[in-house]
Amino acid sequence: MPEDRTILLTTKASHLQEKVSALKDKKRRAGRRKDFEDRRKTLESARDDMKPLAKKRVLFASNGIPCEHEGKGIRSSIDEIWEVQNRFEEDPDWVIDTDLRNRILDRIRGHRRPTERSLEAAWRNYYKQKNTRISEDLLAALEEVDGFEADVQKIRKLSSKVSQWEHQPPSSQSGLDRFEQRASALRDAWERIEEQDLSPDVKAFLSATVSGGAPLKLVTTEVREWLEEHDLLDRATVSL
Repeated sequence: MPEDRTILLTTKASHLQEKVSALKDKKRRAGRRKDFEDRRKTLESARDDMKPLAKKRVLFASNGIPCEHEGKGIRSSIDEIWEVQNRFEEDPDWVIDTDLRNRILDRIRGHRRPTERSLEAAWRNYYKQKNTRISEDLLAALEEVDGFEADVQKIRKLSSKVSQWEHQPPSSQSGLDRFEQRASALRDAWERIEEQDLSPDVKAFLSATVSGGAPLKLVTTEVREWLEEHDLLDRATVSL
């Protein structure tokens, strides 16, 4: 009957419409999943950018290594990520509708370089404070003095180990502990040379040379005689 056919066609059309609607909804959900996944990767990228710096900042702070900016860049980056989380809790669609790469990630990366510079400056100062820098000319000269050869060789070995951290600070507490131990051993090795059977004037002169050159006032008659005795007069340096 015509009415039955009409009902059948209407039912089929309704089913088809439901399938089309379900297909569109599935496609829309798939698109949203992809958008959420893209945003997740963007935020993970931002986190991964700052994570090593934040770890180093904590390491420095826990060991009394002061940073000029006190981690402002890191705190600003954390605030940026908190903003995303709060906005997402208020309106999940905001995360999809917002270009997080331009709005968040680029700003976080903008904090990275100032933070890096602050940490680099902090480490340079700390390394300079802890390291006992002894000129090779002085070591070569002292090596020729009786009784100093073994100490000089040890100083060279330790100095080489300590210098590995000059431009690459430790990234862990154990690494920082190793640096401290070797820097301390280097300082002790130099002090053993200073504790040799030397006059106070000669000890003062040698100590000053470690800082880059002794002042002229430390070149006393006694120091000059000691330098001449060990053929070191031409190798000694004074600072002005």
